[in-house]
Amino acid sequence: MRVCAPGDRALLLFPEGLDFATAFLGCLYAGVIAVPSPLPGRYAHQQRRVAAITLDARPGAILTTAATRDEVRTFASSYGQGQVPLLVLPLADEAPADALRPRRADSLALLQYTSGSTGRPKGVMLTNGNLIANVANLVATFGLTAQTRLGGWVPHYHDMGLMALILPAWYTGSSATMMSPAAFLRRPVRWLEMVDNRNLTWSAGPNFAYDQCTRTVTDEQIAGLDLGNWRYASNGSEPVRASILDAFAQRFAPAGFRREALNPCYGLAEATVFVSGTGCRAPVILRADEASLAAGILRAADAAEEQTATRDLVSNGTVRGLEILVVDPDSGAICGDGQIGELWLRGTSVGAGYWRNPGETERVFNATTADGRSGYLRTGDLGAIRQGELFVTGRIKELIIVRGRNIYPQDIEHIIREEIPDLRGLFGAAFSVTGADGDELLAVIHEIRPSTKADRLAGIGAEIRQAVARETGATIMGLALVRRGTVRRTTSGKIQRLAMRDLFQAGEIAALWSSVHPSMPAQPLQAPPERAW
Repeated sequence: MRVCAPGDRALLLFPEGLDFATAFLGCLYAGVIAVPSPLPGRYAHQQRRVAAITLDARPGAILTTAATRDEVRTFASSYGQGQVPLLVLPLADEAPADALRPRRADSLALLQYTSGSTGRPKGVMLTNGNLIANVANLVATFGLTAQTRLGGWVPHYHDMGLMALILPAWYTGSSATMMSPAAFLRRPVRWLEMVDNRNLTWSAGPNFAYDQCTRTVTDEQIAGLDLGNWRYASNGSEPVRASILDAFAQRFAPAGFRREALNPCYGLAEATVFVSGTGCRAPVILRADEASLAAGILRAADAAEEQTATRDLVSNGTVRGLEILVVDPDSGAICGDGQIGELWLRGTSVGAGYWRNPGETERVFNATTADGRSGYLRTGDLGAIRQGELFVTGRIKELIIVRGRNIYPQDIEHIIREEIPDLRGLFGAAFSVTGADGDELLAVIHEIRPSTKADRLAGIGAEIRQAVARETGATIMGLALVRRGTVRRTTSGKIQRLAMRDLFQAGEIAALWSSVHPSMPAQPLQAPPERAW
């Protein structure tokens, strides 16, 4: 660490394993600001993300392992970072004695780059005090102890992997077992086997992870699992889906999994990560009236009105350790119980701002309510508090407004996957595009399986339109079916809807089949039919 002085940044490029933890702890001890990042990978969009992080953080050194040294060196040279010292663990030199002094709570500990689901990744400045306050809040909410065994596949460079798996283990003196995200994606049952074999009591993942396990794990594999000790199956998604929770609980009940182990949570990098959770209880699900939701009100549907359109919303529990407000994002007025608005936070877990971005820091981290209260973090998330429970409904930037109605893209994507068997387990992106006449038009890009016959595509397109119209009353004006892997996602699996919208508007989507209204600003490209899927 002699290369970096206290206050310098060190870019951490590691595969899953103990080396990352060693490097991160070394940075904390030496007062060096850690910058966790994924490895560059072999795809251009992966390398562009790491390059953007590197250029923004301006590290004084890059840390990696012997196994990934050549990959990292090639990347650094290709993106103009060849002059930055490359340190390979284990380091031979001992840290000087004065590097091991306790650090102040307000000193920066790391830059946690956002997922980039709604824009370019930004480095959230997190202090030592932020880390301690957040992990203490999580540990207290769930009652974690030195006997709690944590583990999972969520990457260590992601806020959920670092702050919700690794740091709680250090804080409580327990253990954390980490596996490669690629290993999970190749064979989802490995996650559950790890929970069983390592006797884990805490593990976390987003919606798609639970969904993948439900769909791909066989009856024979379930018969060989014992999930009875899995007390906390945390789900931090956008938002948590009731149907996915129900299906997972039912599917793995024969393996001893208990429904009350499902723990919906809410968090974001700007608040270190953890904001709310449910503790050890069965998920609370509200069957909300769809028309009221579209009007910005969270109201339980009347059971007597059988024909009323409804949507099941999952509670993310209660917020403790932070002050939360639901605020009208335009006027700054504080919303009442059950009113949907932007979630604003204030407290010791909230980060210090965005690295080298004072304008966005002021706008996002120092919001003021209409009645003059200031210093709030604008999360960009929409939600409501009803009878003390937090319900998250979507993202402001991604909200689709068609003829005055609020439509959430997650709902459209979920409807498509659930209603059309050919598309289950695949990914799609719904978003709005401004048409030639200035109206907001609904567009959808959805992946299909390689085995899908070409003469089936038009039929799938018709089924998508019918399902969305039937369930939401909205008309899809632009629809493109694409190869698997086309829909961009963040490192934690979140759909990058705005990035897909930009590609769609620029006419850069290669579609196997498309149907787009002439008022749309661009038409998709036709994908070459001979190309291997």
